[in-house]
Amino acid sequence: MVDIEPEELTRFMYPDQVEALCKGGCPNYRVRWSCPPFAPLFTDFVLQGQRSLHLSRPRFWLILENVATAQFFNGMSDHGCSADKTLLETGIDVKTETVSESVPVITPDLDGMTRIFVRMKELLDDLFDPMRPWGIPVSGGTCLRCSVCQCQMNKPCLHPERMSYSLEALRLNVEEIAEYYFDQRLTWFDGKTVPPRLSLLGGFLTGCTLENLFS
Repeated sequence: MVDIEPEELTRFMYPDQVEALCKGGCPNYRVRWSCPPFAPLFTDFVLQGQRSLHLSRPRFWLILENVATAQFFNGMSDHGCSADKTLLETGIDVKTETVSESVPVITPDLDGMTRIFVRMKELLDDLFDPMRPWGIPVSGGTCLRCSVCQCQMNKPCLHPERMSYSLEALRLNVEEIAEYYFDQRLTWFDGKTVPPRLSLLGGFLTGCTLENLFS
C-alpha cells in the first residue's frame, strides 16, 4: 500500500483518452452511474470528498491486489502450489490443450475469470468499507452494489453514499500508476491465453496517513 497526496495522481489523468477507451470497449459505458460519462474526473472526486469529509489535508492510499493465476488453472496444486480457498470457491472451469510437450495453452471459462475478479473486488471493498466514516474507497471495476444499476432505467442511484468508482472511471491511467508506484506492469487477458496474474488497483481517499494509522 502506498500513501500519497492526491495531487500526485493528476499526472496520470487523461480524460479524453481514457473515456474514449471506455466508450469503445466497455459495456458499462453510459449504463452505470459509477462509469463514464457520469463518473467525475479524479480532481473533482477529490474536491467532493474533501467537502463531504471536511478534509483539510487529504491523502490517497493506493493498493494493488494480485492473484497468481497459476493457483487456479492447470492443476497447479499437483506442483505444490497452495490456493486461496475463498477464491477457489468461485468455481473456475478450465480446459488445457497441449500444443507441445512443454507448453500448455490454458483456456479459462470467461465466467470463471469474472467470478475471480468479482471476488477480488469484494475483498478490496471489504477492506475499506468499515472505514467509510473516515474516507471514500475507490475500487477496481464498476460498482456492484446493485445487480442492475438504476442508470439503465434513467433513475437515480439507490445507494449514492455507497457507490464506488474505479480509478479508470475517474479517467486515470492504471497501467502508468501500477508501474510508477509498484514497479509492476499490468498484464491483460488477450482472449486466448491466461496472464500470469490477475490484478486489481484501488485506493482510499482519507485525511489520515498510513503512518498515523499504524502508530
